[in-house]
Amino acid sequence: MAILDQHCFCCVPLRQGALVSSILFLLVSAATALLYVWGLLDLLQQGNKFATQPHETATLVLTYILIGLHGVVMILAAIIMFIGAFCNSAGSAAFFSVILAIGTVIELGYVVYLGIITDDQLGGLSNQPYFLFLIIWYAVRAIWNIHLVITSWSLYQYFRSKGFVAGNR
Repeated sequence: MAILDQHCFCCVPLRQGALVSSILFLLVSAATALLYVWGLLDLLQQGNKFATQPHETATLVLTYILIGLHGVVMILAAIIMFIGAFCNSAGSAAFFSVILAIGTVIELGYVVYLGIITDDQLGGLSNQPYFLFLIIWYAVRAIWNIHLVITSWSLYQYFRSKGFVAGNR
């Protein structure tokens, strides 16, 4: 028995909800990657405001990692989830929920670090509206990601209970 019978209590079956959510997640991941590219360009322009070179280097490296995470890993996870939901694959739902949970925690660490560095090195979040928007964007997406982890894990349990182990019908 799955944790949820429908996708987030909205009377949509889990499978159809996963198909729509994976498409939306793909678009949001691409938009987030572009948002981080914009942030990278902003950080490169403000390089002289950092008090020390290691702070600047660490911030840039973490930004590169997040661009890769959202531009490649999360997009591939969304494609795998879409194909898995379309083909009734329990493994893709489990893979998606694990990758999404790990990615959300990694991004939380980055956002906290960026908030501290921005406050310490760049004059505070009130002087950096982009970084303030980034933190709010992350908070909204983190809530949605938790929803997706729960529903994809429910989809995994649903597929397992119906006998759809590896895409077989």
